[in-house]
Amino acid sequence: MKQTRSRSLFPSIAIPAFLAATLLACDAPAPKSGPSESIAPARAPADSGLIQIQGSTVLRLSGSDRERGRQEGYLRAAALQELFDGWALKLVPKFSWSSFVRPLLHRRFDFPEWAKQRAEGLIEGMRKAGARYLKSERLGREFEAKDFLAISALIDAPGMLCSSFAVWGDKVQGGGPIVARNLDYKSNPSMLRNVIVIVEDAGPERCATVSIGWSSLGITTGISAAGSFVSIHDVPQRIAKSDGHLPRILALQELLRSFRPEKESPADARDKLEKYNYAYGGNAMLAWRHNERRGAVVLEFGPAKAASAKVTLRKPKDAPWIACTNHFRDRKGPRACNRYLSISKGVTSALAEEQKLTPQSVWNIVASARVAATLHTVMFDFGSKELVVDFRIHPQRNKWRRLQVSLRELIGHQ
Repeated sequence: MKQTRSRSLFPSIAIPAFLAATLLACDAPAPKSGPSESIAPARAPADSGLIQIQGSTVLRLSGSDRERGRQEGYLRAAALQELFDGWALKLVPKFSWSSFVRPLLHRRFDFPEWAKQRAEGLIEGMRKAGARYLKSERLGREFEAKDFLAISALIDAPGMLCSSFAVWGDKVQGGGPIVARNLDYKSNPSMLRNVIVIVEDAGPERCATVSIGWSSLGITTGISAAGSFVSIHDVPQRIAKSDGHLPRILALQELLRSFRPEKESPADARDKLEKYNYAYGGNAMLAWRHNERRGAVVLEFGPAKAASAKVTLRKPKDAPWIACTNHFRDRKGPRACNRYLSISKGVTSALAEEQKLTPQSVWNIVASARVAATLHTVMFDFGSKELVVDFRIHPQRNKWRRLQVSLRELIGHQ
């Protein structure tokens, strides 16, 4: 009986109607305003803390994983409480989390020691901020580290759409890559209020990173000081029925902070992901630049069948650009996707022009692939080190908050 229920968990909490609707839905016309030519100066964050830049919250973390968890838990106690009660627990039946969902996720997924330390630190920090922040109204008990770990695995169930592309070379201003992505996900006010930029200082065997998301426990979109960019895209696929999986957002966090483009290749990135098992299909856009070494690939990964690779390295075809949506391209035949076609047409047309592609051109292309579920749009120019993010500020309205800042000012010269 238990085996039957464990196999049916993920389909029961997935959101197929949402996925179908967002594939077809179009938002109000996407804003055409791209990045401005001048970047507003950002005050460099302190060693750790929260600051506001152009209306967006920036969190800086340093130290060990446990210390980083404590810092985040203390500084964002109210936000974490709201995200758990106002978003995560609404993905599952109210009374099933403690009795069924969380135990199943911990049985199906393996969590690395660094993630366990980060989760323990979150609880310690929230407790220091005030006991009231640890109380979950929906659960009727205090949060535990296992709750936050389970959330990092829960994200593997209700799929994201997402679109991205990267372009580089002589036809790109500054040489690129310029990489852009839309993160598409079922939203609610709690998610929109509490999305932040997270700056993590360098540490032993890890480089400094900047990510856009909701917690430092996992990566959905991130950039490293070593010169790489990573973003996640779901691929609807049958859930693996075995145990021993690593949540994809944790695998990509390990990849982002360990990949060194000055000495490692895309094949090395693939090998890093190959070490783990995955319960669900996904694509990861990986772009990089170090001196003249530059480019991008898509890492297609998911449950491996007998004698098949867990990760497929998809390279550009005939030109220095590559696009990614939430469909495999090499592991399976291409599927029709309006977002993929829109990006492909936009990049191909732009490269055929005499003028070089500019950040404005790239922004227009990625904005054309927005859907009603796009939560934020991110663009990063490896040449200028400029980061531009549009955050949606209302679940049903085409209203956005712009952040435009230099990566150098966020993470310094680490």
